Amino acid sequence: YTIHVLHNIDISTLKKVAYGIDFGWTNATAVLAIGFDGDGRAYILDEFYKTQVRNEELAAAMNEFYGKYGKGTAWCDSSEPATIDFLKRSGIDARPKTNKREDGIKEVGGRLEKAGDGRPRLYIHSQCVNTIDEFQNYDEKRKEHDHSADGAMYCLAMESLSAGSQRLRTAPIGVVAGRYR
Repeated sequence: YTIHVLHNIDISTLKKVAYGIDFGWTNATAVLAIGFDGDGRAYILDEFYKTQVRNEELAAAMNEFYGKYGKGTAWCDSSEPATIDFLKRSGIDARPKTNKREDGIKEVGGRLEKAGDGRPRLYIHSQCVNTIDEFQNYDEKRKEHDHSADGAMYCLAMESLSAGSQRLRTAPIGVVAGRYR
């Protein structure tokens, strides 16, 4: 996985930022700030990862990310429409993800593969320790230890679809953990 982890990311080279949010209470709420360069490579820049997060704290965390990385769409777990509405009222461009879980797994898996230039299309900043841990231990068959991974899947799949991509990346389901280790 070391080819995916970077210690420095020059955010001035990024063309766009978007966010992925997986809601939790007993399990962690995970928010990922993800930047995209001109070649479409994605960089997980930062994470917010905490249990028992109230809506006000989540909105504050998002506004902090907006101040640090810029405004962008926050692709959210669709299971919490009231929280999405709260975020919208708080000035966050929050939208429910509409893709299937399998689409997100394929998108992330495809980005972990090396592209034609020999470089992967997904990188993670070394400060995102929970995201790195989840990617290393991800098991698509078990719905646990997957909050950052789900946030990444929501954001990356929805950004791919919203960009008018003809198809999502095509790595087989299950490639995420196998290729990341």
